[in-house]
Amino acid sequence: MAGLSTIMVWAILCWGCGGQPAKPGPSASANPLDIGGQPAEAIIITREAGLVPEAAILDSPMLAKLHGVLASAKGPAARALRAAGPGSAPVDAIGDAERIGFMHLLAKGQEKVVELAQTQMGQFIVFGLSADLIRDRGTVLKQDVMGSLIADWDLFGGDIPMSADEPPKDAGQTRRLDGPYFPGWFVLDQEALGERLLSGGNTQIEGMKRVLATQEMWIRVPARYSSRRPAGVLVWMDPTDAGQIPAPFGEVLDELNLIAIGAAGMGNAHELADRLQMGFDGLATVARRYHVDPGRFYVTGVSGGGKLSSILLCCFPEVFTGAVPIVGLSCYENLPTGVGGYWAGQFRKPPAKVFAMFRKQPMAAITGGRDFNQAPMRKAIEVYERDGCRVKMFEWEDLGHAVPSAARLSEAFAWVDGPVREARGSGEKAAGAELKKLRVRMEKKAMERAELVKEVARITKFAPWGEAAWEAVGLLGEEKK
Repeated sequence: MAGLSTIMVWAILCWGCGGQPAKPGPSASANPLDIGGQPAEAIIITREAGLVPEAAILDSPMLAKLHGVLASAKGPAARALRAAGPGSAPVDAIGDAERIGFMHLLAKGQEKVVELAQTQMGQFIVFGLSADLIRDRGTVLKQDVMGSLIADWDLFGGDIPMSADEPPKDAGQTRRLDGPYFPGWFVLDQEALGERLLSGGNTQIEGMKRVLATQEMWIRVPARYSSRRPAGVLVWMDPTDAGQIPAPFGEVLDELNLIAIGAAGMGNAHELADRLQMGFDGLATVARRYHVDPGRFYVTGVSGGGKLSSILLCCFPEVFTGAVPIVGLSCYENLPTGVGGYWAGQFRKPPAKVFAMFRKQPMAAITGGRDFNQAPMRKAIEVYERDGCRVKMFEWEDLGHAVPSAARLSEAFAWVDGPVREARGSGEKAAGAELKKLRVRMEKKAMERAELVKEVARITKFAPWGEAAWEAVGLLGEEKK
C-alpha cells in the first residue's frame, strides 16, 4: 500500500486545493510550526520524511502506524500542537538531539517538512531542513506543551510484523535494560516543579540533575509480549536504590500485559526532582523501544515510592492514566491526626484544568492494619473522595508496611485497569460484528480498493490492534494479491 504525496493527501482531505510547496517563513523567529507565515491546518508526524499515507489510512491510528505515522493532527489538535512553538530564539544544530520524526505541515495546498528532535536533557527542537534534508538552525519548543501532547503519540521505532511473532527470550524476567535511554517528555527543572507541584507557585526545590548516561534501569517485559498487541507500561518508583521490580508483581504484569520499568539509585534518600524525572525517563524509554498503549500508562511504588506515584498521577494526568500507591499516599492538603497535629501535604492541588483530568484517572491505594501509614492514607482518601476523585482503598488487616501478595496486587490493578478492559472488550465485539458484515459484502461483490481501505480503517478504530482489527488489515493484503 504505497503512500501518497503530501499535496495529494491535502486534496483528499478537502482542506484545500492546488498550491505549491511553501517557501521558508519570513524570519527565523517565526513559529517553526507555521507554513508560509500562516498556522498549519494539519500536521502529520512520520518516521520517514517522504512517507505520508492517504487520508483514509490517516483516519485509523492502527493503519497509520503500520504506514510509519507517529501522530497526526488537524483543526483544533493542530492548533494545540502549534502552541508549542516557539519556546526560545533559534539555536544552532545540537549534536545530541536525536530525531523523533518528520513533521509535515499542511495548509491550503502548501506543504513544509521540518524535523522534530529531542536532546539528552529533554528539550524538544524543531529543525528547518534543506532540500536534501540536512538540518538548518532549529528552535526550542515549549516543554510543557510538548510534554502534554506527545504522551499520546505512538513513538515505537521498531517494525510491527504482519503475522504472529515470538515473545523476546527474556520476556517474563526482570533484567537490567541496556541503553540507550531516552529523556522524558517533561523536564523537571525548578520552574516546572513550581508549575506542576505547587500549582504555579515558587519553589526552593532544585531541579533535576540526573545524567541519563550514568543511570541504570531495570525492566520486565510480560511473558507473552508482542509488538502486534501494544502493552501497557507500569513505572515502578522504588523507595530503595535497587530499581528492580519486586517478584510479586510478575503475575499481574503477565496477566494485564504490562511492561514494568524501574530506575536504580533513585531511592528515598535521593532528590525529589531526580526521582520524578527518572519516572518520566523510564516511561519515554519504554515507549521508544517497545510498542506500548498510551491509554495504559500506570505508576506504582511502595512507601515513599507510593507517595511519588500519587504525585505523578495527580500532577501529570495527561501522561499517567492510573496509579497504585502502596503503603504510602501523598495528598494536597494537611491531614488532621486527630490529636491536635497534622500530616503535612506534599504538594498543592493542581489548577482546575489539570485536576479535572486527574479526577477521571483511577487510583487504587493499598494499606493494612499493620502499616504505620494506614491512618494518614485513610485521611487522604477522604479528601480525594470529597473532591470527586476516582479512588479506592484496598486494605487487609494482616498487611504491614510491605509489598502485598501477588493475589492482592492483582485485585487492585484489576480495578485500575478494569474500565480500559471493559471498553476494549466492547470495541472488540463491535469490530468483530462489522468485520463479519464486511466479509459478506465482499463475497457478494468485489470492492474498489479505496472503499475497502475506508471500511478496514473504520473497523480498526473500534479496537485497534485487536484480533478483529488484524483480520481486517489482512483483507487489504488479500485484496492486493
